Amino acid sequence: MVGIIDIGSNTIRLVMYDQGKKLANISVTSEILHDTVDGHLTEVGTQKLCSAIEYLKNEAKGHPVYAIATFAFRVLSNQEEVKKEILEDKYFERNRS
Repeated sequence: MVGIIDIGSNTIRLVMYDQGKKLANISVTSEILHDTVDGHLTEVGTQKLCSAIEYLKNEAKGHPVYAIATFAFRVLSNQEEVKKEILEDKYFERNRS
């Protein structure tokens, strides 16, 4: 079983798959757009995002989880800092390159 977290502008969604079959679809409201000021995700927004990711990762119950980000995240002027915060908090065990 594997999970995919899709970080979008309206929702942050976890979809769990097992052998190609969708088993679960859990979403949390995303406030990336609301918490972005002049292209920069605020500290509060970063903490909300980390909390949402932590919640969804816990819902995956120890199964591997990968994340993808849509346009709202990819255009952030501070996306590298936000990614670093997420990875430093060990929300994901993965290649950190």
